[in-house]
Amino acid sequence: MKQFESKRPTTFPTLSGTSTYRQSSRTLPRDSRMLSVDLDGTVADISKRVEFALQFGPHGSAQFYEALLDGSQYHLDVPIEAARKYLCKYSAEVKGDIVYLSGRRQGTESASRIWLEKHGFPEGQIIHRRIGNRSLDFKSYWLRQFRSTKWVDGHCGDRLEDDGAAARLSGIRFVHIVDHKWPEFNPSSFSRFTSQHSR
Repeated sequence: MKQFESKRPTTFPTLSGTSTYRQSSRTLPRDSRMLSVDLDGTVADISKRVEFALQFGPHGSAQFYEALLDGSQYHLDVPIEAARKYLCKYSAEVKGDIVYLSGRRQGTESASRIWLEKHGFPEGQIIHRRIGNRSLDFKSYWLRQFRSTKWVDGHCGDRLEDDGAAARLSGIRFVHIVDHKWPEFNPSSFSRFTSQHSR
């Protein structure tokens, strides 16, 4: 079994693991409209990265996750075209902000930003999870934060146990992405949802 040498930084940013495209200091304005989106398995097909990580340990092992969550390997991911089209339409037609809320490791936001930009995904805030924080707790916290000041049109993700549960606990619509398949984009569905949405 290979030994994986991580290239991730030994220290992490203190700004809650956030980043925006083009290193912008822009923050989402109060009362803006937004959509929260997971990354792995939702906008990125990580099959190749999983295969790479399995060289260093069995699935679920510490060695496996050390390799899987190293930002230097994000280039192995393949964009999910349906996700790109959906998010580009959301950005252009609904004119809402996008936040990429992912359980990837804090400190690898720049690698995610480079990948998203390279593959034509809309600009958006990037928030990654600190090591030691459970994904469900991390996503629930941020979704509640978003909902307290913004219209949240939904959270898109592939995992019921953290994406789905976090959305439910936060009172936010969950868009479940199964096998990389996204729903057809329909801007009117957002207006119907937000008309019933209470803060």
